[in-house]
Amino acid sequence: MIFDSVKNLRKYEGCIKGLKEVCDVLENEDLAAKSAGKYETPNKDVFYSILEYDAKECTDNKYEFHKVYMDVQVMVKGEEKCLYSKDACDFTLMPADKDIAKMDANKTEECILEEGMAVIYYPGELHKPSLKTTVSQCKKAVFKIKL
Repeated sequence: MIFDSVKNLRKYEGCIKGLKEVCDVLENEDLAAKSAGKYETPNKDVFYSILEYDAKECTDNKYEFHKVYMDVQVMVKGEEKCLYSKDACDFTLMPADKDIAKMDANKTEECILEEGMAVIYYPGELHKPSLKTTVSQCKKAVFKIKL
């Protein structure tokens, strides 16, 4: 997991393929004005979705993880709490037709994803985003980078 300001994401370009396209979108697009939905980039291995939602209460220990795609989550409006676990994920739970699975895990770290901040989750890292803080309405860009 990497948790940093959007302004600092270019520092990671050399070690994360596809992050250049993410940074280009962040610098050249007005994500706050975009409607919820899925968007392509010039790189076929990088796409993103704009999500608008109410952050939720934490009611279980289910954490999500991915096998193929890295998540780069950027808060556009609002804020949310994100939980992270260093527990080992179980790829046998991954459905053949999707790149997301959930499993019970123990919280290791948490961060508050505020406007202008980004969190990066590598494949296999257990994370639980979209949790309520004092703000409930959120708009977030979730970039997917195929590794």
